[in-house]
Amino acid sequence: MSHPVFQKGCLVDAAAIDSEAGLEIGSGSGYVICSLALLLQQLGAPAQLYATDVNVEAAKATLGTLRMHSVDTVDVVLTDLVTELQPRLNGMVDLLLFNPPYVPTPDGEVGGGSISAAWAGGDRGRRVIDRVLPLVPQLLSPRGEMLMVTVHDNDPDGLGQRRQVLLPGPQLWQQPPSAHTCTLVAADGWKVVPTVGAAKDITAAILLAVEDQERTEDLAALWENHVDTEFVEKDADEAVATMVPDAAVNHMPTMTGGQGMENLRSFYATHFIPKMPEDVNLTPIDRIISNDSVVDEFVFEFTHNVTMDWMLPGVPPTGRKVRIPFVAIIKFEGDKLKAERIYWDQASVLVQVGLLNATGLPVTGVEQASRGGSSA
Repeated sequence: MSHPVFQKGCLVDAAAIDSEAGLEIGSGSGYVICSLALLLQQLGAPAQLYATDVNVEAAKATLGTLRMHSVDTVDVVLTDLVTELQPRLNGMVDLLLFNPPYVPTPDGEVGGGSISAAWAGGDRGRRVIDRVLPLVPQLLSPRGEMLMVTVHDNDPDGLGQRRQVLLPGPQLWQQPPSAHTCTLVAADGWKVVPTVGAAKDITAAILLAVEDQERTEDLAALWENHVDTEFVEKDADEAVATMVPDAAVNHMPTMTGGQGMENLRSFYATHFIPKMPEDVNLTPIDRIISNDSVVDEFVFEFTHNVTMDWMLPGVPPTGRKVRIPFVAIIKFEGDKLKAERIYWDQASVLVQVGLLNATGLPVTGVEQASRGGSSA
């Protein structure tokens, strides 16, 4: 995640203007450009927006953020700064957003392939900033504005003088900069917004953001490992080994599952793993991860050729195919699963196995999975 929270707020709040063509250089997670697109939609001022990043994983993250929010007004371009967009966008950008790698670091850390490229700014934190500034007058439209995050170490006074050379215009107004200031450089002046702390705290905040990103990746891996113990290894002992001693599992439609190590081991060994059809298939739809939880949405598909104690207790095999959307909410405690709550539409399952006639009832069958699997 290359945009700490306080930076995001600065740029998003400052970008609340009417814009017909917008560009963010270095989109990272996609938070800023996505927020701008949604804001412009709310204002009834749709615009064509562009987001660039030199890191392929960042570009993928931006695309994921945009898709999650159903935003289709942003083109994501994998490029160094704006190389692939010039000269096509020259003179057309009404709003240019730039959250640069501004933290002072050794020059050797600038532009690497790791996450540090999101903050490593080299001498005075200016190496990337100084590459972008000459491009600004080429890109901006006559009414264009540029908003850029800087800190005291970047020498805002010097940036202001250089801005005047590149973009002659009104006299600058600037609050005396300090290490507690997040400065937004605009083509028509300076806008200064208080942030959360001193320059050293900015670095700490970025590192915390990186830790949060690593944590979400860890949780995804832990959850997928747990699923593998159930569906690939089919080992009850391995499954409970991924959980805390007082973990709880609840399949909410049927109230099956258990709590505590011994109950869960018995449940997995007796009622879940051996009662799972061989042709089970899980198709991912969406996933949301926080610091201590994972929410997974997927389509669960199988042939009902065994008695499924956990899903259809007491129902003999019908031989019918079933496709049903599932939602799994997983809570973690450290690196162990604390709780699983699994939801699905049991009425749809009963329709699909022939135990419920949907005629005249507000229920659906397999078509529910088709709609769910479309991410609509």
